[in-house]
Amino acid sequence: MRIDTHADLLAGLADAAEAVIPVGAAGVHQLRQPTPADAPGFVLACNDATAARWTELPAPYDHSHAMDFIERMAPRGLVDGSMVAFTATDETDDVLAVVSLHRLTSDGTADVGFWTAPWARRRGVATAALHALARWAFEHLGLRRLTWRALVGNIASLHTATGAGFVPAGTQRAGLRHREAYVNCWHACLVAADPQPVDDVRPRCAVEIAAGAWQLQPIVAAEDALVAEAALPVSACLPAGLWAVRDAVTGHADAVTALLVADDRGWVLSVETGAQSDPSAAPAGSAAVTRYARRALGLQLP
Repeated sequence: MRIDTHADLLAGLADAAEAVIPVGAAGVHQLRQPTPADAPGFVLACNDATAARWTELPAPYDHSHAMDFIERMAPRGLVDGSMVAFTATDETDDVLAVVSLHRLTSDGTADVGFWTAPWARRRGVATAALHALARWAFEHLGLRRLTWRALVGNIASLHTATGAGFVPAGTQRAGLRHREAYVNCWHACLVAADPQPVDDVRPRCAVEIAAGAWQLQPIVAAEDALVAEAALPVSACLPAGLWAVRDAVTGHADAVTALLVADDRGWVLSVETGAQSDPSAAPAGSAAVTRYARRALGLQLP
């Protein structure tokens, strides 16, 4: 499909009302339109503390919120181009996640959004669903570019987006509305011409590295990601790998280290995290990541 006018876009969205997108990965059977039968699963999933922290979902979230989304917001979005939402389900049609396109334009662009039910996390559900949605958006709606945005520190969402092929673009100042305020956010883009399969450098960096008196641990917690965002001279969503350099005895994080990757080359940055940090932590972290990048990943470093 090719989009030339807003009418073309709306025609494609009318077909989406009946769309079922097969997935067949990470336990996700398919993406389909939300139905009233999803409401109990939505309520249970959206009252999770993680959802309240990182999304604009109502908190607390009740049955009326679920039905408003299912019966009013999602159908209206197909009519005016404001949203296309899908429920990701398993083979028994139980709710695993919701993935969506927002603010679709006749220029062929849209934003993506998603949430994952607590019982479906940490097994690649959102990545599989987002990847399937993106391919469908390109092939059946004729979109050319998708944009992901998330609050700074939402490293789980970042991993989902990069796992689906989105290329991080950095930190946008006041780039995302959240709870009545505009806040800094990470953002990444995926275009129809981006190669597949997706780059796996970031997942391959998710290893612990021993460095004498130091232990380098991959950053998986939002709090550590926020520390890295504040300490590093680049956006913490850009590096292919992030580590907290921790004292092997106390576990205190004295530095953060990042491995930036472009093609087959890499650059290592290591920075102390505070005035009370051990000054030897950053050099130790830099040396350990440099060795790992060269020996394990085969990257060329200056």
